[in-house]
Amino acid sequence: MISVVALHFLAGSVTGSVFAVRTLLTLVALVLIECVAVTIALGLSVGLWSLGSLIAVQVGYLGGVYLRSVLEHAGIGVPDVHPRRHSQYSVATAPASSNGAERTLMDIQRVRRRDSLDRSR
Repeated sequence: MISVVALHFLAGSVTGSVFAVRTLLTLVALVLIECVAVTIALGLSVGLWSLGSLIAVQVGYLGGVYLRSVLEHAGIGVPDVHPRRHSQYSVATAPASSNGAERTLMDIQRVRRRDSLDRSR
């Protein structure tokens, strides 16, 4: 049973380093269903171990988020591409895409280059 808890911890840490909180909520719901099914099938003592798996997923998620922040701070990982809200280069200043879709990172970079060229003249 300890290997099951370790695998759930590993799944939580991978989820934390790659995905957002919504994915954690989905994963927790699946593990909770797994806990209930194991408790019904194998008894209360094994069900308590599966509850440890639920806790391992959540602790692993926190560890994965911490690992991601350490890697981003060290320059190894790439942070999510979201412009800062209080920046002069917010999404609102970027031109709309030609097809009316959401603004992309390339659009924002194009605006930044244009603005820096305008300032240098």
